[in-house]
Amino acid sequence: MLFKRVTAVRYRVQRLRYDAPADPYKVINIPTDEIERFNEAIDTNRGLGIIKGGDWDAPENCAPIRSTTHYRGLKQRFQEGNEWEDTEYYQQRKHSISEAETDRLAYVERLYHDIRDNGYRPNHRAAHDAPDIDGRQSQFQHLHSLEPLVLIARDGEPFLAEGFHRLAIAKLVGVEEVPVNVLARHAEWQQVRERVHRFDGDVRAAGVAEYADHPDLRDVID
Repeated sequence: MLFKRVTAVRYRVQRLRYDAPADPYKVINIPTDEIERFNEAIDTNRGLGIIKGGDWDAPENCAPIRSTTHYRGLKQRFQEGNEWEDTEYYQQRKHSISEAETDRLAYVERLYHDIRDNGYRPNHRAAHDAPDIDGRQSQFQHLHSLEPLVLIARDGEPFLAEGFHRLAIAKLVGVEEVPVNVLARHAEWQQVRERVHRFDGDVRAAGVAEYADHPDLRDVID
């Protein structure tokens, strides 16, 4: 698969270029309430572990997760008790509601009750089986065994890039942290990783003590 090949080649190049490149398939656990914005500036089809500079993490490229129809609609359904037809989630899609879309609503319902009753399970073990709508599931098959995808900004803030249903539900039911895969890191954040590695994991000596508890530095600190 192209996604896996691109990821593997990128990692080989990064191991030559950097002292502390992250394993692209490394799963990190991030407190749910620390992922508050989403950012779709990085293509999810270009493989994992991207290191990219520029302004993709600028405020104008981000939006609050709680402002999305995904979040508001699921809150209306599961916390406020509205029928699907009375939620923003449904209203946004009503022009294309079909048997497949009805299956999608049933899937989201099952996903909510599963996470609420059984806790958040890693995606590769939870066997999420979302219905295929217009070939979308086939198109994004490479994402099915991964956790929600995040981007890490230059200041270390994690942005959601993929996995809106799972994260929104996790927030609604009070899950404290979720496992994620890192789609991309800002080049300036990678330099933070490099400095910590250079000082043998001592964040104070590296001048970045404020990041001592950052989930994406645990591998270089340890």
